Amino acid sequence: MKKILALALVITVITIVPVWATTWYPLDSKGVQWIAPTVLTSGNPIPADNMLKYHVYLRRDGTITETRITDQPIEATQYYITITEEGRYWVGVQVLRYLSDGTLVGEPSEIAWTDDPTVVAAGETWGISFYFPTAKPSDIAPL
Repeated sequence: MKKILALALVITVITIVPVWATTWYPLDSKGVQWIAPTVLTSGNPIPADNMLKYHVYLRRDGTITETRITDQPIEATQYYITITEEGRYWVGVQVLRYLSDGTLVGEPSEIAWTDDPTVVAAGETWGISFYFPTAKPSDIAPL
């Protein structure tokens, strides 16, 4: 019985710890960077004459609705995000592959989200948290 309880406790801790380990950056803007893939999902290398571009997304914590925040695909492997609505957000990056003549080929990649420890640096999940400051008090008077 003690072994079963100990095992249940270990499983519970393993399940909960990744949520605790998430870093929330309390900012209205944040830069993000990533490493470009070098292979296709088949495992074959991306042809040297192909070009990769990216879309960046936000997803409010607790939802599955994503919002693409890049109007056009970007070539850089970094992007500066500005948030104007309060909340906590995960950041996502999607890869698009183009031939040398600019033709989009294949399907875009799955979106890699910052809540997925398999795609973030050092396996440390993170997001952006933005809340407006509270207004200052008024009518302060002596008692």
